[in-house]
This record gives sequence, structure tokens and C-alpha cells, in this order.
Amino acid sequence: MSLQRVGLWLGVAVFTAMLLLPAPEGLSPAGWRVAAVTVLIGCWWFTEAVPVTLTGSLPFLLLPLLGVTKPEAVAGQYMSPVLFLILGGSVLGLAFEKWNLHRRMALFVVSRSSAQPRALLLAIMSVTAFVSMWVNNSATTVMMLPIAMAALGAVAGSGDDSSADVGRRNFAAAMILSVSFASNIGGFATPIGTPVNSIAMGILDRTYGLEISFAQWMAFGIPFTLIGIPVCWWILCRWIMPFDFTGGTREQVRAAIGDCGPLGTPERRVLAIVLLVAAAWVFLPLLEKRIPGLTDAGIAVAGALLVCIMPSGARGPGAPARLLDWKIRL
Repeated sequence: MSLQRVGLWLGVAVFTAMLLLPAPEGLSPAGWRVAAVTVLIGCWWFTEAVPVTLTGSLPFLLLPLLGVTKPEAVAGQYMSPVLFLILGGSVLGLAFEKWNLHRRMALFVVSRSSAQPRALLLAIMSVTAFVSMWVNNSATTVMMLPIAMAALGAVAGSGDDSSADVGRRNFAAAMILSVSFASNIGGFATPIGTPVNSIAMGILDRTYGLEISFAQWMAFGIPFTLIGIPVCWWILCRWIMPFDFTGGTREQVRAAIGDCGPLGTPERRVLAIVLLVAAAWVFLPLLEKRIPGLTDAGIAVAGALLVCIMPSGARGPGAPARLLDWKIRL
């Protein structure tokens, strides 16, 4: 039996059992029903028994049916300002990916770092964490893995050769693991680094009335990342996967990972927009005094609109007219 099928029926069984059982002492019947719906959603999300989008819509269906609240009250929770922050940040991340700015940044840093294995590992982790601050963790991992593999091949070979020594095999394992770890650590640095950050902000705002700005989140997230990357690096290369050998040369690393060439007009424009949006998020407390009503989510949407309407400046046959095309398929 597949994991999806197990998750499907396990969620239904626990959900049904909770509805049949009386609510624990101190918890209202409505609260117990909400808990049952939460368990069902959790089972289906973790096992992907049902498409995650449909699973996320279950509260709109079940809470009114269970008499917890009215449909319009549930629907209102789906239109939180946090959703616009996620939307705008995701669009900016797509533009960043489309014009290969994330790859260009990674190649720039890695090709100029030391070719010694430990220094190269730290460079890969650092640039992965920085890209993950603005681009989805999964997309960052997928983008950085080929670069990490190319650098690995230049320094230590493939790493899967049975004749390779333990140090080189450990270095290969550490390099692969480092990309995943650094993506998650870097994703914590900004509210748009991963969607769960924005979701947490929305929950705090709705439940406790605690509104956290982009700059406030970064005030905690950036130090966490700056501490987390070196600590994770040390644990990987000194404790979990220790290695100590002489690597290749910087020229070998550059030859292995390639070169993106000079920065073009589209890349410059996307980079300018991303930097402008990031600066607006950081200095929002000052901007609010001159632009009443400006919010983190509003800045994200404005940045998304800019990349969708600004001409790309690219030339040649088949060149896109705008920095980011929003294609709708019917």
C-alpha cells in the first residue's frame, strides 16, 4: 500500500474518531472539531494523499459543515495580507530565476573562492544561503546542486569511486548535504525565503495581533543565518563528514562550473528591481512617514508588477518583451 493511500485513510480514520469522542476537559466542542480538521489536514499534507492546494481548502468546506463558523468567516481568512507578500516575493523569485541571476551569483562567488575543500564547501553554503533568502528553498537546492557537483568533480573527482579515500568520499557527501542544509538556513533569513515564514507571520497577526515587519523578521533571521552557516559547516566538515586533503586549483574549479558571461540589460533591470524592493522592505519604517498605507505586502506586489510590466531590453529573435511574462492557459 502506498504512502499516499495510508495517509488518506489514516487521516479520515483519526478525523472520524476525534469527532465521535467527547472533547477533552477545558476544550469546547467547536475547538475539538477544529483540532480534528487540523489533524486531517496534517495527515494529508505530510503524505500528499490529496493535492496540497485542495487540502488547504478543507477548512472552507469542513468548518461550516461542522458548525464551527460561517463560510464567509472562513473565506475571509484566506485573503490575508501575508498572501500578497508570498505572491509578490514568489514573482520576484521567478524573475530572478528566469534571467539566471541566482546562477550568475553562485558562479561569481564559487569561482573566486579558494579551491581548498573546506573553503569551497563554505563558499557553496554561503552563496546557497544568500540565494535562498530570496528564492524558494527547493528551487535554490535544484539550482545549486549542479554547481556543487561540478566544483566537487574539479576538486575531488566524482566521490563515488570505490578507490577514492574516505576523506574524498566524505567531502562529496558533505558537499551534497550542505546545499540542502544551507537552503533551509538561508530561507529563514527573510519572510519570503520560504512560504512557512510568511504563514507564521500571518498566524501571529490574526491570533495575537502581533504584526512583524520585514525588517523585524530580518533582525532575527539574518543573525540566525550568519551563525547557522558556520556552525553547520563546522559540524559537517569536522564532525559528521570529516575530511582533510589537498584540493585542486581555482582555475580547475572555474573551468568545471563555467561562466555566464557579462551582465546583460535584462539581468541589470531585474537586479535593480530586487535591490530596490529589498531596500524598501528594510527602510519601511522611514518610508511609512512619507507614504501612508505602504506595507511589506504592498512593496512585494509593486515589485512583482514592475517585473511584469517593464520591458526586458533583450534583443534578438524570440527575445521576451518584458522581464517576466504571465502566461495564462485556458
